[in-house]
Amino acid sequence: MKLELRRINIKDIQLGNETKVENGVLTINEEELVNELKKDERVKDVKLDIARPGEKNKNHSCKRCN
Repeated sequence: MKLELRRINIKDIQLGNETKVENGVLTINEEELVNELKKDERVKDVKLDIARPGEKNKNHSCKRCN
């Protein structure tokens, strides 16, 4: 098996039932990602939100962004 590196143009991101890239849309399996992150004993809880450039994100407090 040969490792092949290439660039993929991602136009959007969404949460879904499987992790894949299709037609420039990155879909991430939320449950799979959360379970992987929780394997780290330092992580108590995980909540995922998608933040896109230019959108207001009410779930964080950054003086530069608000």
